[in-house]
Amino acid sequence: MNALKHNEDDHEKFVDAFKVMRKDHAVIGRSGNFVVLYLKEPMIKISEQYRSTMFPKDFSEILEFYTSGSKVHSILKFFYVEGDKLTKQLLNHLKLLTSQRLRQLNFHLDIELNQLRSYDEVYEKILVTLQGLGIEGNRREVIVGGSLGSITESSYNNLFERAKAYSIINRVPTHLININRVNSIVRDCKKGPGFDDLLRCKAYKAYVLNNIVQLYAKSGGIPWIPAEKLLARKVIIGLATAKMKTSDQEKYIIGVAFSIAYFGKEIRSFVVANLYNLDVLDKSVLKTKGIYIPRETAKELISTIAMISNQKIPDVDQYIIFQSPIIHDEEVEGLREALGGDRKWVLVHVKDSGFSKRIYDVSTSDWGPYRGVCVLDKDYLDTFKDKGFIKALLVSTGRVKMKKLKGTVEEALYRATPKPLELEICADVEDIKDNKDPLQLVVYISRAILLLSKLDWEAYTNWPKVPFVIKYAQRLARIIARADEDTRKKLLNTLTSSAELRLVM
Repeated sequence: MNALKHNEDDHEKFVDAFKVMRKDHAVIGRSGNFVVLYLKEPMIKISEQYRSTMFPKDFSEILEFYTSGSKVHSILKFFYVEGDKLTKQLLNHLKLLTSQRLRQLNFHLDIELNQLRSYDEVYEKILVTLQGLGIEGNRREVIVGGSLGSITESSYNNLFERAKAYSIINRVPTHLININRVNSIVRDCKKGPGFDDLLRCKAYKAYVLNNIVQLYAKSGGIPWIPAEKLLARKVIIGLATAKMKTSDQEKYIIGVAFSIAYFGKEIRSFVVANLYNLDVLDKSVLKTKGIYIPRETAKELISTIAMISNQKIPDVDQYIIFQSPIIHDEEVEGLREALGGDRKWVLVHVKDSGFSKRIYDVSTSDWGPYRGVCVLDKDYLDTFKDKGFIKALLVSTGRVKMKKLKGTVEEALYRATPKPLELEICADVEDIKDNKDPLQLVVYISRAILLLSKLDWEAYTNWPKVPFVIKYAQRLARIIARADEDTRKKLLNTLTSSAELRLVM
């Protein structure tokens, strides 16, 4: 089933870029003006032999990665405070699981432990080591790591962001551990009976395994990729903004476009960033709706992404753009100018906070909804052909059904009642003038979001709520916005060429 109607000529139209199959969704309810859909969970590929709807949660049973047929080797230069027994124990568990049980991964990780007297020394040593490796040239086999603790969450975030800035500038991956978080996990584990061996505690073991996934990815390996063609011939882009603290009283905003494309056994990522002044924005829109990306900035960001991606992957001419800022007519105009008439695009505002909407399912024990439930307003479906705009609600952190050897089991991917994502989907009216069934486009975009939430190699246990391209765009925007002027200039200069995903993780 096609998303939109084919035109008669041979040129590929919007419909060809965003197709869905009949089996990808089911209409499970209609109430008043609303249509309720249930979407099929997208598939993940871990190897040519193994695919799963639930992986990476199956990782601990499968013990295999997508590129584990090729040997991956790294040295983790790790700094920690002397006497920190918890960090030393965690690193020993990393050694144990990578050297013995996970040998099938073909992942050899050497850990060089370096004890220092204080967390300040740990932090400074991380930065000095990153700069030294940068001067020597790109050392792909080296990861610089450290544990940071005895600090507030805001202080940790500042240290994390500065270290990541130097990681990107010097093109050396980093692996930072928040010891406060590890302490919290261990305390909860010890409340349960019989947890003298921490590796028997589900939460702690999951944390260790999550670190292994991240280290494998930062070493250049690919843990898993999409098993469906949802993202084929696509550049997936995340747009985000952050306020800069400057002498001009925060008048400047950093806009970041983080994009990714899946190309066989290679994942290619591209990052561009730009500054724009709050003075160019409509003050009434700022007060009532929030920050948006102006036309020239949108045009420049997307034009650069398109130029870089076309050089690397010539066949790509389809773009899905997810963003945290609101959609504004100026941005849409910038996109049209950047991508022209030959390239197909969909722009999606993903709102994950600041609203009180809820979706409940009275058939479950706690009324928690199932992941993949999507609610549409028929008014938007009826006007889509003329306006090119649809709103929808999508549950991305609800209950999931998993097939196990003993049958189907359920798991709740939440603690409190989950909030759905609020989606605003925008397409070029010229591309969709022959549209007959816009519901199919919503199915496509919603399933892409579910898939992208599972492709974040930082989150093996808990899938992110939003597409991970937004997460990394937001991270980069914060890093650049909060950096000192000298570091910011170096970062912006570095980001004029493609930056590897492993450097942002």
